[in-house]
Amino acid sequence: MALHHAVSGEVIDLYNPGQNVADDVSTALFRTDDIEVLRRVLQPGQVVPSHEVKGDITMQCLSGKFKLKVHGTTQSISVGQLVYISACEPYSFEGEEETVVLMTIVRTRE
Repeated sequence: MALHHAVSGEVIDLYNPGQNVADDVSTALFRTDDIEVLRRVLQPGQVVPSHEVKGDITMQCLSGKFKLKVHGTTQSISVGQLVYISACEPYSFEGEEETVVLMTIVRTRE
């Protein structure tokens, strides 16, 4: 079965206060030729190893808190904060508690 991606004009529920983050999964919300938007769920201590992508990225913390390692520093990102990461910049992140992150990736055309 193909993964559902939202279509133009479709409403996406990013955060339902009644949700149980522990039972939630990361989801690609939509993808076009230009951007990809993901709802990334992290458990406490869950690490996404260092990697890089060819396009610019934004990461917005919707709930919880996570550590972001980028540009040689580690920062704690919490609810309501947004961070921009430039294209081809290595980064990693780790959940400090149950966390939901909205990631937007600018896709490059090869």
